[in-house]
Amino acid sequence: YYIRELLSETKEKEREKHAGGKARKDVNELFEREGMKHIDFYANDEAREKGKLFQKMIYHLFSLRCWMKKTKRLKKGDTLYVQFPTADHFIFQGLFFGWLRMRKIHIVLLIHDLMLLREALRKDKSIKERIRLWLEEKITLKQCSYMIVHNDRMERYLRNMHIGRNKIVNLRIFDYLIPGW
Repeated sequence: YYIRELLSETKEKEREKHAGGKARKDVNELFEREGMKHIDFYANDEAREKGKLFQKMIYHLFSLRCWMKKTKRLKKGDTLYVQFPTADHFIFQGLFFGWLRMRKIHIVLLIHDLMLLREALRKDKSIKERIRLWLEEKITLKQCSYMIVHNDRMERYLRNMHIGRNKIVNLRIFDYLIPGW
């Protein structure tokens, strides 16, 4: 199984402007070619970004409930591939992955980027927000069975976070699919 995130037309066009969008599209195409079953999620991060604290918390709880409901059909021994970071990033993602792990479901993250590297180090973010991002992502990563990365730098970063070498697969590639090959 793999998670196929569906975005609004606006967000999809935004994503196409950078390399991360192509990578996600390529991975979805490869999974489809392999005949893997997909679980669709409609990512609505606009709802998360707007509103007051209480509304944001309701959104995160709603996301947790949706992810749990959509993955209920997974059985012990199944493997779930998730492109990371997810468009529908929610603060309970580590908790959700822990729930899957307790059910003996293997979680494989295909890591395109880490908020730890991008957002959590930005000086324009408050220290509270950077710590929250760091904790959220670290907890999420620790719950996974395996992580697929695309370069040595990402592998080194994960290993510095005390994630075992046996959990990391380094593809050492930039593009998953190259047109014309």
